This record gives sequence, C-alpha cells and structure tokens, in this order.
Amino acid sequence: MQVVFRTDASNFIGTGHVMRCLALADGLKSDGHRIKFVMRPQLGDLTKLINSRGFEVALLPKLKTLVTPKHQADYDAWLQVSQEQDSLNFIELIEQADLVIVDHYGIGIDWENRIIAHFQCQLAVIDDLLRSHSCDLLIDQTLGRKPDEYRNLVVPQSCILTGSEYALLKKDFSRIRKRALNKSNQSPHKILITMGGIDSLNVTTKVLEALIDYKSSSSSFSDNIEFISVVINPQSPSYQQVIEVINPHLGFIKQFDFVDNMAELMLEHTLSIGAPGATSWERACLGLPSVIIPLAENQREVCQALVERCSAIKVELKDLSNNEDQTFSSALTELINNYEVYRRNALLICDGLGVKRLQAQFRRLAESTEPNSRKNGRFFRCRLAEQADVELVFLWQKLPETRRFALNPKIPSYKEHVAWMEAKLNSTDNYFYIIEVRKTNNEVQQAGVLRLDKIDKCSGLLVSVFIEPEQHGKGLAGQALSEIISLHGDSDLFATILDKNIASRKLFLRAGFKPVGNQNYIKPSS
Repeated sequence: MQVVFRTDASNFIGTGHVMRCLALADGLKSDGHRIKFVMRPQLGDLTKLINSRGFEVALLPKLKTLVTPKHQADYDAWLQVSQEQDSLNFIELIEQADLVIVDHYGIGIDWENRIIAHFQCQLAVIDDLLRSHSCDLLIDQTLGRKPDEYRNLVVPQSCILTGSEYALLKKDFSRIRKRALNKSNQSPHKILITMGGIDSLNVTTKVLEALIDYKSSSSSFSDNIEFISVVINPQSPSYQQVIEVINPHLGFIKQFDFVDNMAELMLEHTLSIGAPGATSWERACLGLPSVIIPLAENQREVCQALVERCSAIKVELKDLSNNEDQTFSSALTELINNYEVYRRNALLICDGLGVKRLQAQFRRLAESTEPNSRKNGRFFRCRLAEQADVELVFLWQKLPETRRFALNPKIPSYKEHVAWMEAKLNSTDNYFYIIEVRKTNNEVQQAGVLRLDKIDKCSGLLVSVFIEPEQHGKGLAGQALSEIISLHGDSDLFATILDKNIASRKLFLRAGFKPVGNQNYIKPSS
C-alpha cells in the first residue's frame, strides 16, 4: 500500500505527534508498505529528522505569515490554514494514497471526509481528544481509555483501538524491556530529565534549579542521587539558559543535545522527571518511576491516570520554584523510598508492543477487497485482559468444552479463579489476551482467551488458547495464534497438548510448532 502520514511538528506543536508517527512508519515499512509524510513547513518541523530516518517528506505550501496560537489548546492555529484549504493542498500534492494516517489536533472529520471521497482510500486517525472522526481505524493510546468512549464519535464499522497497549514506541523499547525487567534496584539513583522536544516554557531550567536547591538543603541527597542527565534539543528556545545552569555542575549533571537511542539512555537511569506526554509510555515500558509535570490541559487526563496507577507523582509547574512548599523534594523522596512499588506499577502500564499490534490491524485493512474497509466491517483482535474480564473468563473456565482438554481438568472455585487471574493480570512476565470479533450488528464480542505464561528458569513462553463454544469452527484460534506469534515471536514459544486433542495439535503444527517429546511442542524464536 501507499501510506501517507499527515502530521506536523513545530515550536508550538512540539515533536510528539511526528515521533509516534515515525515509530509506526518504521513498522509499516518493514511490512513492505511505501511511506510518505505530508507536512507544512514551519520552525521546528522535523523534516530533516524524518528524511534521516529514510522517509520522503512532501511539503505543503509554505505560508508567508505563520499563525501564533492564542493558547495551548488553539488547535486550529496548529494547522495554520482552514481544514478545507489544507485538504485541497494535500490533494494537489499527493497523486495516490491507499491509506492515509492522520495525527493532528487541527484536523477533523471535514478534512477526513474530503480525503476519503477524493482518493477512495482507507483512513486511520491517531488521537486522544475524544473527537468525532470519519475513519476505518481509530487509535487512542491514552491510559485507561475505553472503546465505548468513541462509539458515538465514529461510524459503527470503525475499528477502535484504545489504551496504552497501543502506545507507539520504537522497536528498541520492546527489545530493551527484557533487560529492564531483570534490572535490580541500583542505589544511588540516576535521574533523567526530558521535558519534550521543544520545552518552550523553559521547564528544564526550573527542574534543574529545584534539584540544585534540593541538593544544597538535603544532607542525604548525595547518598541517594549519583548523577542527573538532561536531554534538550538545541532548537529549543530554552537551550542556552539550560546550558548556563548546567555549566557550574558539570560532572554531576550530564547534558545531551540529541539521543539516537533513547531506550538505551533510559535503561541507564532509575528515575525520571518529565511531562505526561508521549514519553510517558517510553518511561513506563522500561520501568522508570517519574515525577510528572503537566504542561498542557490535554496532558492532565494522562497525568491523573499515571498517578492513580501509582507509577508517577504529579508536581505542578508553579510548585517547582516554591522552596518552602517542598512539593517537588517530597515527591522525589517518595519515589526513592518506594522505588520498587512505583517501578513495578510503571512496567505494568506499557509493554512496548503497540506498533506490532497495529501492524496486525493494518494488515487486515490491506487485505480488504473493498475500496473502503468500512463496507465489510473486518475486525479481529487480541487485546490485553483487564479486571472487568474476570467474571466472563470464569464462566468459560467452568464449561465442559474448556475442561475437556485442559491440562488440569478440575474446575477451580471462584475464589481460586479470582486469585489466579489477578496474579496473571499483575504479572510483567505473562500475557493474558481476550480474543474479540465483531457481531453482525457491529458490536464487539469476546470470543475466547489466549495466554502466554512465563516458564520458570527459561526465557520461553507457554501458549494456551481456548475459544468460546459458539465461536468454534470459524478459524479464530488460528488467527489468534498467528497474531501472537507476530507479537511474541522473538521468544521461544512452547505448547503442551494432550494426545487426544487432535484439533489443537493440528492447529499448532500449522502455525509452525514442532514436536519435542511427549505432548510438548516448540516454535523457536525468530
């Protein structure tokens, strides 16, 4: 497919939208799709970075006078022109598009309808503002977001993918996460400060000054903190002032203009200070407890969710410079004193596989025989289970069809089931997926379970799957197994199948598993 991204970066917008699109573009390129970015030139637009990552950038007409946003949520000003004008510029610039992916707060349903009508293409939207959209696929990586929140904002056949399991991170994060899971508490701590690609509010300086004040007033600071690292873009208007603050403390404070591999840098640190933007998912993936400072209204929902999950502590910008208040120093002390609790909770939020999960969904769009996939309502996914699924899974566990081929045929008590499933949900080593399909009335229906359980003293995962009896014979187990292999194929996958379970044995053999002794099968990592 010819995939076209419509997104922007600037000193007003920041870099987050482009960075998450780049992560997704890398994944789609690996699947053989042709990728192009469409952007409007402006200060801080990141076009050189996109080119350096191997992608073509088609530039919309440059404006003689750029619009300055009146406030942080002035998203119309982010687009610089009307949606109608932007869509016309897009159509004039692009000859072909099979799939358009939009990640832009200034673009909405009017723009989307014009593009779909002109190109007869599929359209995906990356958003987190709960707006109306005309799209085949809606992606909102907000922690705790539910598909039902978008149900009346998109057409019934749209595929809605929500939650931090779809966070768009570079593939380095899922790879390095394995090392982060085995990382022990290393004290004294190493603090990483990342306040976004632009930091137009000069928050980095305020954070550094607060840390320096804390260091001078605390006798235990040096025992608890080994060093501080700061990442700030030379294009930031705050850059020179940050350098001036750092210079007297060189050695204790390290400064980076640019980091080619942010995942490796994060792994070297144990604590973080940053905004609750897209970097929140990177920090969570690698288990970095954080002090988070909301800088925009659209960050407050994510901020609250991170605090409720006990993976971060919020500090308001106004409290950074208030030495008497001690909110900042108290937050940092709390993270240090309860480090393992915050670290574990962070690791549970994001596993870094969001791009792989979306690749599977885009493959289904590509396989559609209709010009617009909404005509056939294709939908299938394996989503991570949650607390609300405990009751349903227990009902399935009691079914004779489920126990017939289970390794343990005994039906668990409800109390046993709850304890077992909650342990799985709170594990960083196991994966518990709910298989979902779409009914004829477009409602999403839970159709079964696929689990990956960490094998003791082994880097492999034990695979087990069962399908709700009414969904038998539809090939769902095969689809689920194929999707899980694409997500977790970098680990050795094992299965134990009873000899009498002929159908399951055929299923795993077709998926590439090989017999390795009595009732055991393996698919080595790829």
